[in-house]
Amino acid sequence: MKKKFKNNYTFENVQGLKTINQLANVLAVTPAQLKKLQKRIIDRILKLYPLTDITYGAVDGMRTKLNAQNHVRKRVVVRIDLTDCFHSIKSEWVYRCFRKQFGYSKSVAKILTRISTYNGSIPVGSPLSSMPG
Repeated sequence: MKKKFKNNYTFENVQGLKTINQLANVLAVTPAQLKKLQKRIIDRILKLYPLTDITYGAVDGMRTKLNAQNHVRKRVVVRIDLTDCFHSIKSEWVYRCFRKQFGYSKSVAKILTRISTYNGSIPVGSPLSSMPG
């Protein structure tokens, strides 16, 4: 039997949500359902947009060895390990990508951005923090 959602929340109940579990509770869904929706965004939208041949980070099938082969015998090679990379991908950038790169309307881009990000960035561990090949 489906659990009936009662909208007895106040502003104080929803202000400053800190966890996915809190958000899921307010939306009357499970965290698994939120992740399922994010996976659908990948499978039904993002996977259809081609990545460049030089994209390696967090992409299935793209291995470090393949990336390194592109740099063999180069005069200068710079190695950078971005700490908290996905936290640095801001929701504004995600919104701009949906609007400018994908050509979606403002309302569609806004909804997809809200589903894709949490606390202003892509959360670590989200299905959207990597792209299946």
